[in-house]
Order: sequence, then C-alpha cells, then structure tokens
Amino acid sequence: MRVLMVTDTAFNGGYVHVSFLSKELKKHNVDLEILSYSKTPVPGVKTRRVASLGFPGIFYKLSLKGISQLVKPFDLVHIHYCSGTLDLMANKIKNLGKPLVGTIHVSPDGKNWIDRIFRIYFRGFLKPCLMASDKVICVSRFVERGLRELGIQNTQAIYNGVDLEVFHPEPGARKVLGIPESDFVILYVGRLSPEKGVLLLLKAFKRLKIPNKKLYIIGSGPLEKLCRLYSKNRRDVVFLGRIETAKLRLYYSAADVSVLPSLWNEAFGMVLIESLACETPVIASSAGGIPEIVDHEKNGFLVEKPHVSEWISRIQESRKQDLQSLGRNGREKVEKNFQWKISGGKTFQVYKSLLGS
Repeated sequence: MRVLMVTDTAFNGGYVHVSFLSKELKKHNVDLEILSYSKTPVPGVKTRRVASLGFPGIFYKLSLKGISQLVKPFDLVHIHYCSGTLDLMANKIKNLGKPLVGTIHVSPDGKNWIDRIFRIYFRGFLKPCLMASDKVICVSRFVERGLRELGIQNTQAIYNGVDLEVFHPEPGARKVLGIPESDFVILYVGRLSPEKGVLLLLKAFKRLKIPNKKLYIIGSGPLEKLCRLYSKNRRDVVFLGRIETAKLRLYYSAADVSVLPSLWNEAFGMVLIESLACETPVIASSAGGIPEIVDHEKNGFLVEKPHVSEWISRIQESRKQDLQSLGRNGREKVEKNFQWKISGGKTFQVYKSLLGS
C-alpha cells in the first residue's frame, strides 16, 4: 500500500500528528511519502518539499499536470488540513480517481470573533476540499459534529495520541529543575497568542492568593513581548521559551497542575494529553474538544466561562483536591484512549476500507 501524505508540517500540532502517525503506519507496512512546503523533515519518512506560493498551505507550486504525475504511483492520498487549504489539489486528486482522505486539525465553528474568522475559512475554502474527500478524519467528536452540521457526512473521529515512552511521570523532576517542593507550580505550554488566553491566565495568576505560587510558561508567539511586559519584575512568573521534549517532560512532572485557558474552540488539545500522560492534572476551558479529554474533578477541572474570577476560583479549588489521584486517573485515560498505536491502527483501517483490501 503506497500512500502520499500531504501536510503543512510547519504547523506545530500538525507536525506532531504527522510525525507519530507516520511512524505507526509504517508498522502496518504502509509505504509512505510526505509532500510538504516545510523545510522540516519528518524523521524516518521520505519527504518531498515543494515551494509555496506565499500564504502557507493555500496552493502548492505544482501545475495540475504536475499533480497528476506526482500522485500516479500512489494508491491513496491523505491530506492534512492544518492552517491552510489545498483545494486545487484535492479536487484534482478526486478527478484522477484516487481515494482521498482528509484529516482536519482545526475547529469548524464557534461563538467568539476568532472562531468566526475560522468559520469563514471553513465555508469559503475548506468545505469544498472536505466534500471531495472519500473520508474525513476528525481529531475530536466536537470537530465531527461541526462538520456534519455543515453537511459533511463522510466523517470519522480518530483522536490524536501521545508517545507514552516520551511522556511519563519523571520522579525527582523538581530536584533536577531546582524547584522547591513547597512551591505550588502552575504550567502553561503552548503558543503565546490571543486565542490561547495567556493574558487571561496572567491576570488571574496575579490575583491568586496562594503562598509560594509559581507560573512557568513554555512556548513563544506574537504576544510574548506583551506577556513579558505585563509580568515585568515578577519573580513568580518564569518564561522558558521553547524547550526540548525531554525537558518538557520534566516540567510536566514537576507541576502541580497544567493549564489551557483557551478563548476559542480547541479542536483537541495535545498539551492536555501530554500533561495527563505525566500524571499531572489539568485545568482547561470547557470549549471545543477539551471536555472529551478532561473529566471534571476526575483527571482535572473545566472552567465554564473565560473570566479571570472563574480561573482564580478553579485554581484555588484545585489545591483542595487529591492532585496525585487525579493525575493517575489522567494517565489511565490516556493509556486507554490517546495512544498513537490506536490512532495509527484506526487510520490504517480507513485506508484498507477505501482500497477494498
């Protein structure tokens, strides 16, 4: 079985997804090749780079004839829709008679202004691509429901996964990182951008009445300078930028809770399952696909409204809970539902069903 996977691997969540999914598909003897405009290769997988026409992912710099020649040797094409559209390619592949699978990594609908922008993107650009697909894989049931409301019925929810050999509890993490055992550590991992709610988090943290509180922020983005300015001269807020995975595992393990204060509808929430895999409970906005991961007061806490007071209340309440027990529950849920071997196996079955094998 030869599969061409088309993706914007420059997109963080998409890159992680494609990297680990490819690894699992190879275990099913799938002969896989990746087409991307990104300069970042996927380890262990042949990657063909093509130039973009400018805006990430809108069109690949290939003529329609070029697409035909490129696709011809493959049995099936799998396109990942992360931060752009590939509508000309999708329609051309459909016309060639090749089975086409699409995976959607972003939310199709929502109520705030950020989600409304994505709604225009979905209806105007992405919907025709998905309609042309023989099967659309959704990273959460929330995304699947949104697509069906738009009239796209050929869907299947297959969750993202996490590598449990990479993300696991790390004993003695605080000692390694030099974090006092007496600190109450809150961890944020993700982009520093408006939709992630990081400014809301900083405002809530500033007003928290918790002794020895400490907030570690891992990631970068357009709001980084503003976030640093807001937290200027605060010794209890630490910006770490981007860090390697091994060190990220240490910070997850060292934290009392990790947080995701998203202001938009997250399609999934990779950082949540990474944290839970390390047995660290999470506090997250009750939006998008997040409630499919976070079971309130079982492996973490959901915040219903994006208000500073709500976040203060939830964080303070979390200190009264048995966080270690919640963390163990989180690890158990990840093992049952969010492993790449599960995602890879289900994706392989989709391929087989479309190829009649």
